[in-house]
Amino acid sequence: MKRNKQAAGFTLIELLVAVSLLALVSVLGYRGLDGMLRGRDGLDKRTQELAALNETWRWLARDLTHLIPALPATDGVPLMQTSNDDAGNTIVTMAVFNELRDAPDAEQARYRLVTYQIVASGLQRSERPLREATDATEIQTIILAPASRWKLAYWNPSGSWLNPPNGSSTGAPSAVQVSLTLFDQPFIRVFTLTQ
Repeated sequence: MKRNKQAAGFTLIELLVAVSLLALVSVLGYRGLDGMLRGRDGLDKRTQELAALNETWRWLARDLTHLIPALPATDGVPLMQTSNDDAGNTIVTMAVFNELRDAPDAEQARYRLVTYQIVASGLQRSERPLREATDATEIQTIILAPASRWKLAYWNPSGSWLNPPNGSSTGAPSAVQVSLTLFDQPFIRVFTLTQ
C-alpha cells in the first residue's frame, strides 16, 4: 500500500504561536505609538507655553525701553509706580512713550500708562492714556496664562537686587529683574535700562 504524501501547511500550534507573536508586536507597537503621540502633545503644549513666555518678555522689554524721559508734557508723572496685591505679587505702572500712535494735535496722547499685574491667574497688561480723557478706553490683555506669581526687583547700585518700594519713582532703575512663575516653575529675566 502506498502512503499518501504528507499534506503541506501549518499545524494548529504553529498558527497559534504566529498569531500570538503578531498580537504581542501589535500591542507593543500601539503602546510605543501612543507614548510618542502623548509626548508630542506635551511638547506642543510646552512649545506654546514658551512662545507665550517669549511674547511676555517682548512686551516687557518694549515697555521698559520706552519709559518716557522727563519732558514738559509729562511733568509730575512718575516713571514707575509699584505696589503689591494681597498675594504679594507686584503691581507696576509705567509711563511709556508710544511711538506707534500718531498724535499730531496733542503730544501727551503719545504717552501711555501701562500696568502689569496678576489677574485671574494670568499676567495682565493694561494700557490707558497718560492723562485721563472723556473718551479714554483702557485696553486690557492677558498676555500670559496661567501665571501664578510675578515679582519685580530693582538693581541696587551697591550690587544687589531689592524689592521696589511701594509708591512712585521719578527715575528709572538701572536694571529690573522680573521673576514669573509658570506652571510652578520660575523663569527669571533681567532687563537693563538706559536713560
